[in-house]
Amino acid sequence: MAHADITTVHRAPAQPGVYRPISANLDSYYIRRPRRILLLIVLGYLVAATLFAVTTPAWQNPDEPAHYNNIAYIAAGNGLPVLHPDAYDQAYIGRLLAEGFPSELTVDPLRYEAYQPPLYYVAATPFYLLGDGNLLVVRLFNVMLGAFAILLLYAGMETVFPTKPLLTLGATAFAAFLPMHVA
Repeated sequence: MAHADITTVHRAPAQPGVYRPISANLDSYYIRRPRRILLLIVLGYLVAATLFAVTTPAWQNPDEPAHYNNIAYIAAGNGLPVLHPDAYDQAYIGRLLAEGFPSELTVDPLRYEAYQPPLYYVAATPFYLLGDGNLLVVRLFNVMLGAFAILLLYAGMETVFPTKPLLTLGATAFAAFLPMHVA
């Protein structure tokens, strides 16, 4: 079997007036204290997400009633929720949405998120129980889970790109302030 020749390709240094990709310019920025900037990103996220959790009316987060009901189902000792064909009643959901989730209409039958992997629901159940079913307590658990995800993303980016703190912090900030992440 013949061995292929392996050659090393060396990039020629950029000459004046020669196009340099923008990433090459950004890589040259030195950030003195990236952990302080990370702290500001996480604190900014915590403030924004907590304000969103506190000020948003009940059931106005995407699919919130169905996620909440899965947690309540587990907390009641029923095991893991199972998706049934009648779990998504389009007419009832349409009425809830049209009327703005009035208090006289219950969200209890909404369990259409039962197909999701159960780890989140199992992890949220102790907070549901500690808060006696309080929606805000579950929302604040989500905020803390989101902060953990931001730190995990930063650690991963820093591992993969140890010499690119601007990229690492930029990706972290981008993820931290995505509207669906804050919600």
